[in-house]
Amino acid sequence: MKKYQAMQANSLLFLLLTLFLCLNSTGCAIQLSNSKADKEITATDNTATLPEVKLCVVPDPEIPSSAFTLYKSISQGKSGYWVRYQCKQECADWSQCLIPAYSNDGGALLSNGRNPDKPKQALAFVVDGMAGHLAISDGDEKTVFIHTGAGGTRYYARPAESLEQMSSAHTVMIRWEKGYTSPIVQSPFSSPITWGWYSRTSEQPTDIKELNARVASVIAWSHDNLSNNAMFGTLGCSMGTNATFGPVLWHGLDPIIDYQLFVGGPNMWDLNAQCGRRQYDKGYCDYDGITSCRDNSECLSVDKNSQCVTPGKYTTIDKLFEQLPNHIHATDACDIRASDESTPAYPPFDQSSMAYARGADWEIDHKMDFLVNLGAKQGATRTEGLGGDEYWALGHFPYIYNKIKPDSNKTWHAYPNTHHCDGMFDSSLDVIKERMGL
Repeated sequence: MKKYQAMQANSLLFLLLTLFLCLNSTGCAIQLSNSKADKEITATDNTATLPEVKLCVVPDPEIPSSAFTLYKSISQGKSGYWVRYQCKQECADWSQCLIPAYSNDGGALLSNGRNPDKPKQALAFVVDGMAGHLAISDGDEKTVFIHTGAGGTRYYARPAESLEQMSSAHTVMIRWEKGYTSPIVQSPFSSPITWGWYSRTSEQPTDIKELNARVASVIAWSHDNLSNNAMFGTLGCSMGTNATFGPVLWHGLDPIIDYQLFVGGPNMWDLNAQCGRRQYDKGYCDYDGITSCRDNSECLSVDKNSQCVTPGKYTTIDKLFEQLPNHIHATDACDIRASDESTPAYPPFDQSSMAYARGADWEIDHKMDFLVNLGAKQGATRTEGLGGDEYWALGHFPYIYNKIKPDSNKTWHAYPNTHHCDGMFDSSLDVIKERMGL
């Protein structure tokens, strides 16, 4: 039985038993507002309000985007253009719409790790006006849902294949269509960033919490249809960790997720801080994620190389990054180089921030691991190295980590002299194999 169904049954049994006891005693009052049962029922109700996932027929499997009609608006200043996708033909039965999985339009076939001669299968979908694809491996064992960074517009094919080869994992990878493409290119990137699931689908401003409901819908659909009634976990890196943690924090998916592994994130604690519009004078030591500090000297007791990190703004990709909040909120309020301590916070950015967005649930009922890559220098290109997480909003990670309760459900792992997302290709696979018993 699926986890959330079992929880609903247990909750109902608890309510009936309580009612029976009350009817056979005097002065009995039922108070469940803070109970675990109440939270589980509320969380399950939340998943019912998520946007619908529509599956699409793919007329040309080698061109996966042939499943969609795309509308793109005229670009408007720093907020850019918006996009909207729809299925050319909706699929009535998803099991009849599976196709061979290709990495991209005209790309390579994706192989199963344990059966390399057989390609993975794929599905095309539209949710809330944004389109994407799922690549599904063979197997009916425990499922790992895998999401890449930035806008999630490519598959994490190599980690998925490696995990399949070293374990019994059944993997489901997601790849969003390109959506909004930033016009800015900054080192270490040599091409524009495509923002995928973060893309606006109308001229109206929105926020990251609302857009994240798209990811939540696809995760919930994958759990219900592809998990084979077995354990279900998630794996992501960089902004892919915002994609996979947001559904638990904001959209009620805690009861259906058994385990999560985050590499290089989550990093959306405070969008105003990332844009230089809010400052912090206290942080945490990066080697353990829990020792509070105001400067590096206060981290020497943790490790001689440990640094004090605080939520702050991007530096090397500042002009590139600020395109994202400006696009989402249809504004020009994120101007990192022009912001200083006198620049006030921009209130709409708080609804895109894990620290401030309304309706967050920080009481997490499953195990989580945070893998942090530290200390490597950033190169001029991706090939030369992305640099450690210090270049990728590291100061936001421990604020999120320390907010999560209970402490027994979370673990912080620091890997010195490694680059951002390096953990996706080695250490994370070992950790998830052990944690999920793959």
